[in-house]
Amino acid sequence: MVPSDVDVRGGAARSPLVRTLLINAAAPFAAYEVLTSAGMSELPALAAGAVFPLAAIVVGVVRARRVDWIGAVSLLAIVLSLVGAVVLDSPRLLLLHGSLVTASVGLAFLASLAAPRPVAFVMSRQRFATEDARAAHDRRWAIPAVRRAFRVATGVWGGGLLAEAALRVALSYVVGPGALMLLSPVLAVAVFGALVLWSRGMRARVRALAPVHA
Repeated sequence: MVPSDVDVRGGAARSPLVRTLLINAAAPFAAYEVLTSAGMSELPALAAGAVFPLAAIVVGVVRARRVDWIGAVSLLAIVLSLVGAVVLDSPRLLLLHGSLVTASVGLAFLASLAAPRPVAFVMSRQRFATEDARAAHDRRWAIPAVRRAFRVATGVWGGGLLAEAALRVALSYVVGPGALMLLSPVLAVAVFGALVLWSRGMRARVRALAPVHA
């Protein structure tokens, strides 16, 4: 129900997926291990590792010449976690900036259930390339079963993202910083992939109810 360029089966999406894992897991982990082995304390070593995802967001904004809302939330989460970690002298805050992003997006999904049209419907609309197709998609909203499907999809995505964030926070209390740096992106990919696969089934049912030709 929520459009995505990620294909969890592999293929063309493998390169972006590998790049994401390198930037958000491998590079920060390597920096942390090298710097702590050289005698640097945890907090500055983790801060150095955060430079990689931060730089990736900035480069993406420069290339696209615009800031999407998820990119903005991610950027804000990294900055706030850096500031909070330094002020409170808490390395854990730096490790959990991804949880802040995931929880914020999950809450946005759930909050949109109170809006006239939930996030899943709005994001699905963006998949269509022509105005006629988007208008046809808008007319789907008149069908009760379609409205119900999109609200269920929004709730499932919101709940799934919040659960992923909560699990990551729980892991931060039972595993070391290095392990968490590697586990967090893998956990995110696993949860997101499961949600994407589930969404494809929901999308197929919506298409059967009200086909739209993009």
